[in-house]
Amino acid sequence: MNILYACDNQYANLLLGSMYSLLTNHQNPIHIYLAYDQLDLKHQKRMDMLAQQFPNATLTFLNPRKIRMILDHYPIPTWRGSKIANARLFFREFMPDIDHLLYLDSDTIIWQNLEGIEKEAPISAVLERRVPPHYASYVSSDTKYFNSGVLSFHIQEWDKIDGTKKIADAVFKKHPDLLYPDQDLLNFALQNQIHPLFFSYNLFPHDFIHSYHQYQRIFPKFTEYYSEEEFEKAKNEAKILHMIEIGNVRPWIKNRCYPFNEAYEYYQKQVGNKIKKTTLNFPNNLFSYLSPTMLSYFNYSKTFIPTPILEKIKEKIYK
Repeated sequence: MNILYACDNQYANLLLGSMYSLLTNHQNPIHIYLAYDQLDLKHQKRMDMLAQQFPNATLTFLNPRKIRMILDHYPIPTWRGSKIANARLFFREFMPDIDHLLYLDSDTIIWQNLEGIEKEAPISAVLERRVPPHYASYVSSDTKYFNSGVLSFHIQEWDKIDGTKKIADAVFKKHPDLLYPDQDLLNFALQNQIHPLFFSYNLFPHDFIHSYHQYQRIFPKFTEYYSEEEFEKAKNEAKILHMIEIGNVRPWIKNRCYPFNEAYEYYQKQVGNKIKKTTLNFPNNLFSYLSPTMLSYFNYSKTFIPTPILEKIKEKIYK
């Protein structure tokens, strides 16, 4: 299996934890490719040493100059001050010729063997639980929206649809405000051409806080994406946990509500990282003090809280 990560100094510790979870939970042969920019040599050495501990693993550091040229060429906004996430969109410009490629975000935890994730489709991804409001006004009502944290590519099929050119062309066309830069661009360039991966390959913390019926209430179109049976099956057979933000909270922030806290801390300790947690300032720290039950309660509160206030709360939780 060929894996691509994209990383800089900001995500180095997260990537080490993700790599360790991958290498311990997927025992088949793995070739990891690392697209990096502004990544200190000390981090590179730690990643190389980690890969060497596993006889089934090979790690290749990709040409940073080539990646920097690509990142500088395309005027795509940064994400949290970093450009490196945008590199995944142009993997064909710096990757060797291979049959399949699986891209993983650095904030993913691989929970089980990933056998079965490789598809014959050009690109496959897990659906977001909704189409974000900033994007929805630019597309038809039946358009779906995919998360870019886990992407499975069949290279020959990808080339057939000229996927790289479609994305490159989309960069310079009128498109929605790129609130989630690479993800918005991917969806905009490849509308209705991304194939769905099963839910279990990219599970969010929200999926373990909310019930299926709460999701129905919050996002009515969710029922068009997944059945209740699929929802429960995915959680019981979790393959990849994705540590996305919920109410400004992630597992490296002091909190009582994030479902993946223990998994994050376990894998960070396994690679020798100290667990340093920051505290958010008020009012951003509001949700970090809630229990998962209380966080879930807000989605049942329409009859008690005025709609404008409830919408503001939801924006904080699902931004």
